[in-house]
Amino acid sequence: MIKRITIILLSSVLLSSCGFHLRGKYEYAPELNPIAIVSEDRDFIYELEEVFDFSDLEVADSIAGSNAILEFTTEEYERKPVTLDERGRATRYRLQYTARYRVMTRSGDALLRRGSTTASRILDYDSSQVLQADSEEEFLREEMYEDMAQAVARRLARVTGEIVATAEEMQEYEAEIRLYEQETESE
Repeated sequence: MIKRITIILLSSVLLSSCGFHLRGKYEYAPELNPIAIVSEDRDFIYELEEVFDFSDLEVADSIAGSNAILEFTTEEYERKPVTLDERGRATRYRLQYTARYRVMTRSGDALLRRGSTTASRILDYDSSQVLQADSEEEFLREEMYEDMAQAVARRLARVTGEIVATAEEMQEYEAEIRLYEQETESE
Protein backbone atom coordinates (compact mmCIF):
# COMPACT_ATOMS: atom_id res chain seq x y z
CA MET A 1 0.00 0.00 0.00
CA ILE A 2 2.76 2.43 0.90
CA LYS A 3 4.58 1.46 -2.29
CA ARG A 4 1.49 2.38 -4.40
CA ILE A 5 1.07 5.72 -2.68
CA THR A 6 4.75 6.48 -3.18
CA ILE A 7 4.53 5.63 -6.89
CA ILE A 8 1.42 7.79 -7.32
CA LEU A 9 2.99 10.73 -5.52
CA LEU A 10 6.22 10.40 -7.44
CA SER A 11 4.31 10.25 -10.74
CA SER A 12 2.32 13.36 -9.79
CA VAL A 13 5.47 15.29 -8.92
CA LEU A 14 7.15 14.26 -12.17
CA LEU A 15 4.16 15.21 -14.31
CA SER A 16 3.67 18.58 -12.63
CA SER A 17 7.36 19.46 -12.81
CA CYS A 18 7.65 18.74 -16.54
CA GLY A 19 4.99 21.32 -17.39
CA PHE A 20 2.21 18.84 -18.17
CA HIS A 21 -1.21 20.23 -17.28
CA LEU A 22 -4.64 19.07 -18.29
CA ARG A 23 -6.45 21.64 -20.37
CA GLY A 24 -9.32 22.90 -18.32
CA LYS A 25 -12.27 25.12 -18.92
CA TYR A 26 -11.61 28.82 -19.13
CA GLU A 27 -13.92 31.33 -17.52
CA TYR A 28 -14.69 34.45 -19.51
CA ALA A 29 -16.10 37.84 -18.58
CA PRO A 30 -19.84 38.05 -19.29
CA GLU A 31 -19.15 41.01 -21.61
CA LEU A 32 -17.48 38.59 -24.05
CA ASN A 33 -20.51 36.32 -24.39
CA PRO A 34 -21.46 35.85 -27.21
CA ILE A 35 -18.34 36.64 -29.21
CA ALA A 36 -17.92 37.01 -32.97
CA ILE A 37 -14.69 35.88 -34.62
CA VAL A 38 -13.35 37.82 -37.60
CA SER A 39 -10.58 35.93 -39.39
CA GLU A 40 -9.61 34.98 -42.93
CA ASP A 41 -8.54 31.48 -41.87
CA ARG A 42 -11.55 29.14 -41.58
CA ASP A 43 -9.46 26.27 -40.18
CA PHE A 44 -8.19 28.46 -37.35
CA ILE A 45 -11.73 29.71 -36.62
CA TYR A 46 -12.85 26.09 -36.34
CA GLU A 47 -10.18 25.39 -33.68
CA LEU A 48 -11.16 28.53 -31.75
CA GLU A 49 -14.83 27.58 -31.85
CA GLU A 50 -14.01 24.17 -30.37
CA VAL A 51 -12.01 25.69 -27.51
CA PHE A 52 -14.69 28.29 -26.81
CA ASP A 53 -17.46 25.68 -26.99
CA PHE A 54 -15.66 23.55 -24.38
CA SER A 55 -15.53 26.58 -22.06
CA ASP A 56 -19.14 27.61 -22.72
CA LEU A 57 -18.27 30.81 -24.57
CA GLU A 58 -20.87 31.15 -27.28
CA VAL A 59 -19.64 32.08 -30.76
CA ALA A 60 -22.07 34.38 -32.54
CA ASP A 61 -22.95 33.81 -36.19
CA SER A 62 -22.58 37.52 -36.95
CA ILE A 63 -21.20 40.70 -35.46
CA ALA A 64 -24.76 41.98 -35.03
CA GLY A 65 -25.54 39.04 -32.73
CA SER A 66 -22.48 39.47 -30.53
CA ASN A 67 -21.44 41.45 -27.48
CA ALA A 68 -17.74 41.31 -28.35
CA ILE A 69 -15.65 40.88 -31.47
CA LEU A 70 -12.39 38.94 -31.63
CA GLU A 71 -10.77 40.43 -34.71
CA PHE A 72 -7.59 39.01 -36.20
CA THR A 73 -5.82 41.97 -37.75
CA THR A 74 -2.85 39.99 -39.11
CA GLU A 75 -2.40 36.29 -39.83
CA GLU A 76 0.85 35.11 -41.36
CA TYR A 77 1.94 31.61 -42.28
CA GLU A 78 5.59 31.23 -43.20
CA ARG A 79 7.65 28.31 -44.43
CA LYS A 80 11.37 29.11 -44.25
CA PRO A 81 14.25 26.77 -45.10
CA VAL A 82 16.45 25.98 -42.11
CA THR A 83 18.94 23.52 -43.59
CA LEU A 84 20.10 22.83 -47.14
CA ASP A 85 21.70 19.77 -48.72
CA GLU A 86 24.89 19.84 -50.82
CA ARG A 87 22.85 20.80 -53.93
CA GLY A 88 21.23 23.76 -52.18
CA ARG A 89 17.83 22.12 -51.71
CA ALA A 90 15.98 22.55 -48.43
CA THR A 91 15.94 19.50 -46.18
CA ARG A 92 14.31 21.14 -43.19
CA TYR A 93 11.81 23.99 -42.91
CA ARG A 94 10.58 26.13 -40.04
CA LEU A 95 6.81 26.50 -40.22
CA GLN A 96 5.53 29.52 -38.34
CA TYR A 97 2.05 30.90 -37.88
CA THR A 98 1.61 34.32 -36.26
CA ALA A 99 -1.64 36.03 -35.45
CA ARG A 100 -2.30 39.51 -34.08
CA TYR A 101 -5.71 40.27 -32.71
CA ARG A 102 -7.83 42.60 -30.64
CA VAL A 103 -11.11 42.35 -28.78
CA MET A 104 -13.68 45.07 -29.28
CA THR A 105 -17.24 45.82 -28.32
CA ARG A 106 -19.70 46.27 -31.16
CA SER A 107 -19.40 50.04 -30.69
CA GLY A 108 -15.63 49.86 -31.30
CA ASP A 109 -14.39 50.26 -27.74
CA ALA A 110 -11.42 48.03 -26.91
CA LEU A 111 -11.59 45.29 -24.32
CA LEU A 112 -8.10 44.18 -25.40
CA ARG A 113 -6.03 46.59 -27.50
CA ARG A 114 -3.68 44.12 -29.05
CA GLY A 115 -2.70 40.51 -28.55
CA SER A 116 -0.29 38.35 -30.46
CA THR A 117 0.60 34.69 -30.52
CA THR A 118 3.01 32.59 -32.55
CA ALA A 119 3.42 28.87 -33.02
CA SER A 120 6.20 27.12 -34.92
CA ARG A 121 7.27 23.64 -35.90
CA ILE A 122 10.16 22.06 -37.76
CA LEU A 123 9.37 20.05 -40.89
CA ASP A 124 11.93 17.55 -42.16
CA TYR A 125 11.65 17.52 -45.94
CA ASP A 126 12.65 14.81 -48.39
CA SER A 127 12.13 15.85 -52.02
CA SER A 128 11.61 12.21 -52.99
CA GLN A 129 8.64 11.97 -50.58
CA VAL A 130 6.60 15.04 -51.59
CA LEU A 131 3.16 13.60 -50.72
CA GLN A 132 4.37 12.49 -47.30
CA ALA A 133 5.91 15.92 -46.68
CA ASP A 134 2.67 17.64 -47.69
CA SER A 135 0.60 15.55 -45.27
CA GLU A 136 3.20 16.06 -42.53
CA GLU A 137 3.07 19.83 -43.10
CA GLU A 138 -0.74 19.75 -42.89
CA PHE A 139 -0.54 17.78 -39.63
CA LEU A 140 1.96 20.26 -38.16
CA ARG A 141 -0.19 23.18 -39.26
CA GLU A 142 -3.20 21.67 -37.45
CA GLU A 143 -1.05 21.29 -34.32
CA MET A 144 -0.09 24.96 -34.56
CA TYR A 145 -3.76 25.95 -34.88
CA GLU A 146 -4.57 23.97 -31.73
CA ASP A 147 -1.72 25.59 -29.79
CA MET A 148 -2.67 29.06 -30.95
CA ALA A 149 -6.35 28.57 -30.19
CA GLN A 150 -5.42 27.56 -26.64
CA ALA A 151 -3.12 30.60 -26.31
CA VAL A 152 -5.82 32.99 -27.53
CA ALA A 153 -8.38 31.37 -25.22
CA ARG A 154 -6.05 31.77 -22.21
CA ARG A 155 -5.49 35.43 -23.10
CA LEU A 156 -9.22 36.10 -23.47
CA ALA A 157 -9.83 34.49 -20.08
CA ARG A 158 -7.76 37.34 -18.59
CA VAL A 159 -9.90 40.03 -20.24
CA THR A 160 -11.98 41.60 -17.47
CA GLY A 161 -14.70 43.06 -19.65
CA GLU A 162 -13.70 46.63 -18.79
CA ILE A 163 -13.12 49.05 -21.65
CA VAL A 164 -9.39 49.76 -21.94
CA ALA A 165 -9.71 52.31 -24.77
CA THR A 166 -12.58 54.12 -26.43
CA ALA A 167 -13.23 53.80 -30.15
CA GLU A 168 -11.59 57.21 -30.74
CA GLU A 169 -8.52 56.24 -28.70
CA MET A 170 -8.29 52.99 -30.65
CA GLN A 171 -8.29 54.85 -33.96
CA GLU A 172 -5.40 57.03 -32.74
CA TYR A 173 -3.58 53.98 -31.38
CA GLU A 174 -3.94 52.06 -34.66
CA ALA A 175 -2.74 55.11 -36.64
CA GLU A 176 0.37 55.30 -34.43
CA ILE A 177 1.03 51.58 -34.91
CA ARG A 178 0.73 51.89 -38.71
CA LEU A 179 3.07 54.90 -38.74
CA TYR A 180 5.63 53.05 -36.59
CA GLU A 181 5.45 49.97 -38.84
CA GLN A 182 5.93 52.09 -41.95
CA GLU A 183 8.95 53.83 -40.42
CA THR A 184 10.58 50.55 -39.42
CA GLU A 185 9.96 49.04 -42.89
CA SER A 186 11.64 51.97 -44.62
CA GLU A 187 14.81 51.69 -42.50
